[in-house]
Amino acid sequence: MKLYCPACDSDQLSQSKPNSQAVDFMCAKCEQLFQLKSLRSWNPRKIVDAGYEAMLRAIRADRTPNLLVLQYSSTWLIQNLLLIPRVFFSESVIEKRNPLSSQARRVGWVGCNILLSQIPDDGKIAVVSAGVPVLKRVVREEFSRVKRLAEIPPSLRGWSRCPQCRPAVREISIFSARTLRIRGRLEGASSTEPKCPRKDTPATSDSSRLRSAGFHQSRRVQRTKLRSRADEGVRPTRST
Repeated sequence: MKLYCPACDSDQLSQSKPNSQAVDFMCAKCEQLFQLKSLRSWNPRKIVDAGYEAMLRAIRADRTPNLLVLQYSSTWLIQNLLLIPRVFFSESVIEKRNPLSSQARRVGWVGCNILLSQIPDDGKIAVVSAGVPVLKRVVREEFSRVKRLAEIPPSLRGWSRCPQCRPAVREISIFSARTLRIRGRLEGASSTEPKCPRKDTPATSDSSRLRSAGFHQSRRVQRTKLRSRADEGVRPTRST
């Protein structure tokens, strides 16, 4: 299977230079970076990654590549290929492993696991499923829909792990990333455990839930809603 770029219309990914840390492929057109993890056994909950501290530094500096998780069969055929966009990596999805024992060559080295179970479904894009490739158009549409989350600082992306907040990842596609406003209550919060903006919030309408998460509709969306209400015979009211 020939790898293509999900972020642009390029149908080819180039191999990275030798000894490039955590990067296996890159797109020469849009410069998106990709890391490939290949395994025979499929674990939907977690996969083994590299050094724990190195991974945390990459997340905090917003330097993590997009992740490709490939599962192959005993005959070396591709069974599944999963794409996890880089914007879904936060410290909350990284699990620290125990240090290597005294018998190991790298005594005391600490690795980590990537907790796939803590990543929202919108952050796990199927490229190949059960041996069948997904249409390029569908993969690119899914990637394009979530890539605007990159404008949210890495220290605040951990809210997406909360089951209550995960629907907002899908709903965010109707908003302009430039209108996202992170409320002051998150400023100064711990970078390792950002406060869930919807914790202890009672279930309400979609628009109320998004307002509580700190997302504000663009004027264009508001005007569209007002026109829809007018067509239905409902007199629009000024929002406060």
